[in-house]
Amino acid sequence: IEDVAFDLQAAQQTLDNAGYVDSDGNGLRETPDSNKPLSFRLLIPSNSSAAAREAEMIKNWLQQIGIEIKLQVLDLAALKAACCPAFDYDMLLREQESGPDPGFLLSLLTSAQVASGLNETGYSNPAYDSLYEQQATIIDQKQRRQFVWQMQEMAFHDRPYIVLYYDLAIQAF
Repeated sequence: IEDVAFDLQAAQQTLDNAGYVDSDGNGLRETPDSNKPLSFRLLIPSNSSAAAREAEMIKNWLQQIGIEIKLQVLDLAALKAACCPAFDYDMLLREQESGPDPGFLLSLLTSAQVASGLNETGYSNPAYDSLYEQQATIIDQKQRRQFVWQMQEMAFHDRPYIVLYYDLAIQAF
């Protein structure tokens, strides 16, 4: 899977082409159908040492292309109440860790996890769910890998999450 390049000019062009322009000159783009400014709430967890800095970077980048971001720092209980499965947010910064087997991370995107709150985006794709169920029963690692790669590609193209980066972590087993 080839990653998407970070390109603010391309982002501006995409928004322009879709009709999201700053028609009143105030620095914020408006929606083409209702003329509402592009303004979104970004929820960040209070217990994350990296989230505040990440949120500021995202806010600054989006401001450069005419999108307003309003940061809201929430404790974990308030964040979970707004997030999962209430979906009372526009954008959300979260950290996720996993072991070497992809099963747990892959499970987070299944339809079954929407109601539990583990699927924080509400993503539901029956084809993805089917692949998840199948890969969980396969013992041969090479065969399972093919299912896992299909699921990763599906998630990459559907974009229920946008992964900003991967921490370098050492795990011993």
